[in-house]
Amino acid sequence: MKHILLLFTLTCWLSVGFSQSHRPATPIFLNDFDVPELNDKGTLAWFYPENTPQTVKQFEKVELGIHLPKVMMQQISFFLSASGETDLGLNPFDRNDIDIDALFKFNGEVVKENEGFYYQEFRRDLGNNRWVKDTTSFPFRIRHAPEFSGDYTVEVKINIKGLPLMYVRSEFYVEPSDNPGFLEQGVNYKHMRFSKTKESFVGVGQVIPWVLYDDWYHTDEAAGPVNFMVMYNSFRKLSRAGGNFTRMVAAPWFMQLEWEGLGNYAPKMGQAWEFDRMNEKLQELDVYFIFCALLHTPLESRPNGEPTLTPGVSWEDYCYNEDDRTRLKVASEERVYCSKPIDFYDNERALNFQKNYFRYFVARWGYNTSLAGWQLMSETDQTCEYADGIAADGTIIDRSANREKVNRWTESITQFMKEECNDDHLKSISFITGKNYSSNMWDPSIYELKEIDFVGQHDYVFETNPPIQNIRNRNLIKRYESVRNLSVGIQDGEWSHPEYQKNMFIYDEFGHVLAIERAYPEDKDDDPVVEFNDCADFSFKQDLWFTFSSGCAVAGLDWWNEHSRKRHAMWNHYFRGLNTFKKDIDFEKVNYTTVREAKGETYIAQRWPLRKKDIERSNGDDYRKSDLLEAYIQIDSLGDQGFGWMLNRSFHWGNLVDSMPCLSDLARGEGKFARPYLYTPADDDAVSEPVSIGEGEAYIRIYRLKPRTDYTIDFYDTETGEIILSREEKSSFFGTLKIDSPEMKPSVRYDVAFKFYDSELRWR
Repeated sequence: MKHILLLFTLTCWLSVGFSQSHRPATPIFLNDFDVPELNDKGTLAWFYPENTPQTVKQFEKVELGIHLPKVMMQQISFFLSASGETDLGLNPFDRNDIDIDALFKFNGEVVKENEGFYYQEFRRDLGNNRWVKDTTSFPFRIRHAPEFSGDYTVEVKINIKGLPLMYVRSEFYVEPSDNPGFLEQGVNYKHMRFSKTKESFVGVGQVIPWVLYDDWYHTDEAAGPVNFMVMYNSFRKLSRAGGNFTRMVAAPWFMQLEWEGLGNYAPKMGQAWEFDRMNEKLQELDVYFIFCALLHTPLESRPNGEPTLTPGVSWEDYCYNEDDRTRLKVASEERVYCSKPIDFYDNERALNFQKNYFRYFVARWGYNTSLAGWQLMSETDQTCEYADGIAADGTIIDRSANREKVNRWTESITQFMKEECNDDHLKSISFITGKNYSSNMWDPSIYELKEIDFVGQHDYVFETNPPIQNIRNRNLIKRYESVRNLSVGIQDGEWSHPEYQKNMFIYDEFGHVLAIERAYPEDKDDDPVVEFNDCADFSFKQDLWFTFSSGCAVAGLDWWNEHSRKRHAMWNHYFRGLNTFKKDIDFEKVNYTTVREAKGETYIAQRWPLRKKDIERSNGDDYRKSDLLEAYIQIDSLGDQGFGWMLNRSFHWGNLVDSMPCLSDLARGEGKFARPYLYTPADDDAVSEPVSIGEGEAYIRIYRLKPRTDYTIDFYDTETGEIILSREEKSSFFGTLKIDSPEMKPSVRYDVAFKFYDSELRWR
């Protein structure tokens, strides 16, 4: 109840502005079509753009409506009004029952083939936190964002139970626009660009995954519209701060359309209507997003019946489970015979319903230019006993057969989306950990599948007792290994998967988690993880600059606290500097993806110190000039120029406890906390507070540049993006450039960004 009251208090001022913000368009009739077999007719109508019938701008949404003959609508009603499993009527969400195919032609050639989808109209009732169903005579819609300017025709074919019964066509005109188009993979694979202008795009942002659930103990129940208002507010805050990228994750309480009944999305149609509004808002704000269509939790590996993290979201509650214990009184297709989670990936009938599911998402939201890409599932390696196990006698339990099934499923779904749904958006599937919490994948071949465009990696800094040496407070070191290995194609220490170089790397979910168990009931109202992520803004900033400078296609995407004022203040504080710094970095004009080797290390983006042993030298010991700085650097293919970010390695939470009360309380179990929640790490340094670095008192080296060449180095303030210092240095006979530090006093500046370039050629 406390959660609900706080939610309503937080959003009451938003309610007035949103309650009547959408008015459905009035349909404009285009053409009727006869259905002789039924002695009836249907109608094709124009909905959007509302004010310019049959005229639209490039990459703007065209929305057409279809009214089917009366007998068809009755058959749909028979299905939707059923209670429980039924084979009566027509399921409007099943392409095998109703298949609406729209061919969009430009200059007589088919340029796009889109599917129609079932649609219900709603309006918000925020006072009762619900959507109220409104009326529409056109419950099927077709959406498209035309790529070319000029005359288009659209031909609509409608099949019922596989029989072609209806056909209708119409025309419209597309005007030129300045919309840059969809996001696609860039010329050098590792970054994105716009499909029309071919201009380079770099995302900067935070994960805003889902709406808040109404009740922690009923996360299997769909959230209402009030919860969406909080999410809209965070999107606006992100945009105003200069953020342009986020990621959303479907879950039973948010947009996992197929949960209540197998094959039936009607219980979530209110959320789908609201998601239409959300897509429109994100386009308006120029915020791009990855949408993850399936949460892993219902398929989690729980061999001993352990409870899931989210109550009510488990295999036992999933509509794909033949023994689903939460069957509701809603229409459902006849059950699929899946007795365990791995069957979800391997059952042919289940695969058919999953294809319906992904087809619906593509048909309804695939038009949106703000949609950067689809992610099939979150943390796939946490499902269906994916990783090998250890038996009681110590022998290895080989689960490679499960991984092969996941691979086949991934390939089948991505090919279906590409070939049958004609979807061109970027595609991925995400993982959280490889072997022994490393970036060595259990099955490296999954990122070599043809339709996989980017590596979706998750990483949380889990503290353990005793602490794991390479994970703790200097955590960027471990994260760099993931970026390097999965960008270059290094697995188990060998450069064995060069095809990885054709994929982007995105840390699409990562953050900072404190693993010490929370004290109950003493700390039940104070979450130490939330507190740490609100307190340690320097960690947020480091994540932002690390992801950008190490070669990730998107900067940021931290998890946690996306709706908090303190996190919004971090966006305002830190996005500006990065956005200013990256303005003249063009990944389309300059290739920063060359694989280099130096001192036995293989990389695309270089780290300093280069070798792991050089980093670990300072564990428990004093720093030297050669390892006091940590840096991540990208170099162009010709060695003419590059950019990077360097930070004072002693500036981490372990050395800030005495100067930051919020960290002190967490580390010592004081103030609001009943116990300590931060471990002293095994890789800690020998100092107890950040070291002050004078000009030239530390350095980094960049390898594999042009020999005996004068380079200009410009240093930038990471919070303003302004140049603070420039100097010139000559590279060595072997092409190594030594860069001495500017002054880096912890109280003023503990990190700097930098660009370097051949002084004769200048920056390009």
